[in-house]
Amino acid sequence: MKKLLIGFMTLATLFMVAPQPASAFPGGSFLITCRFVKFAEIDPLTGMASHEHTFAGNLGVQINSTKQQLLTQTTNCSDSKDHSAYWIPTFTKNGMKLQPYQVNAYYVGRGVNRVAFPDGYVVKSSDVRYACSNDASGKMVPYRCPLGGTAQFNVTFFSANYPEVHMMFKYDVRSLVGATASSDMMGDPRHGDMFPAFESGHLEQLIRDCLNAHKTCGRIKG
Repeated sequence: MKKLLIGFMTLATLFMVAPQPASAFPGGSFLITCRFVKFAEIDPLTGMASHEHTFAGNLGVQINSTKQQLLTQTTNCSDSKDHSAYWIPTFTKNGMKLQPYQVNAYYVGRGVNRVAFPDGYVVKSSDVRYACSNDASGKMVPYRCPLGGTAQFNVTFFSANYPEVHMMFKYDVRSLVGATASSDMMGDPRHGDMFPAFESGHLEQLIRDCLNAHKTCGRIKG
């Protein structure tokens, strides 16, 4: 039987903020970039069928995935030792599903000594914001980004002990104008999920060398 340690985050108001570069996160950080994997009406957090989600990172994520199963699958993330699955509701426009062209996962320390996620930990967050990559004011309304820019669906996972994670699904602005996102059973599209699955000792090393050392390590590759 799959054992899940599930973290639920508080709901935040949906509004526009300017995205933060890695250097803007205090107290140590590192970045892992991933790509689109698939659309699927599954939710590995609950192990049940659900509204449609857009997945990134782990290529073999399934409805009943465990950490051990994820570790046997290939990842398309910049860090080959990160087999995590990252997902959000699927955006559609004119009957077409929209693919993000990149997914960023910033792991942040905030000056607090962090520890690695325990085995089986799956986290859901409703702390969601939209952002425009080339707008510095943070005062724009959703889907009204300057043409030629990037629209981001940002999800933040807060924790007292584990790494704070900022997950950013990036889309071409023109594709998102007028798009809608799939909703959960409560009719709310404002959420995102992640299932951490790092190879043994790897996340612990990143936490030690970057987060707890208060160092901005940038993008992890290899």
